[in-house]
Amino acid sequence: MLQIHASHNGKVQHFEHESGPLDIGRGPKLDDVERCIVVDPYVSKNHARMQLLDNGLLQVINLSQKLPIEFSFYAPLAPGEQGNYALPVQF
Repeated sequence: MLQIHASHNGKVQHFEHESGPLDIGRGPKLDDVERCIVVDPYVSKNHARMQLLDNGLLQVINLSQKLPIEFSFYAPLAPGEQGNYALPVQF
């Protein structure tokens, strides 16, 4: 299970996701992929897709066409790139 905590301008969102891919962005849901909508001007309409892998790593795909994903403990993930990360992950 993934637990997402997003904060912007003093507002905090909590979101739990059981399994499968999860998109994060400002825009509406795409296809049949569950989405966590984050109301933040620094988040793209379609910012990231993530999924917990069988090996315990989190796969993150940057869906943004312009913005990198900036992590606290890893190098930035450029638009269109994907990476696998040990939990917890903060970006």
